[in-house]
Amino acid sequence: MSRESEWIEAILRGELPHDVEFQEGSRPNHVVVNWVVVGPDDAPRRNAPFVIVVDPEAIDRYDSSNGEEKARIEARVCEIVGHRRRNYDPKGPVDVATPFVVQLDEGDL
Repeated sequence: MSRESEWIEAILRGELPHDVEFQEGSRPNHVVVNWVVVGPDDAPRRNAPFVIVVDPEAIDRYDSSNGEEKARIEARVCEIVGHRRRNYDPKGPVDVATPFVVQLDEGDL
């Protein structure tokens, strides 16, 4: 598991479905987020592609922060991801060329 995957998992574990999995993406700072949804035929399947792109400087900032700043950054990450997820349909098509992407830049924190 990449540094980015571990960081995102630690922050978002309680914010997403209980069976969520965080995996390395095709690029080092991409985290693929998977969980099970019920498809149109009532059979379980994985969610539509969902990727979080993490700025490594955001993790560096988090790691060098005190406890209060870390809590603020965690809350901000949850807010950004939660806000973007409002436009995401996990039951959407799985075989799309472009995943739903949430960008986490250090400047946004």
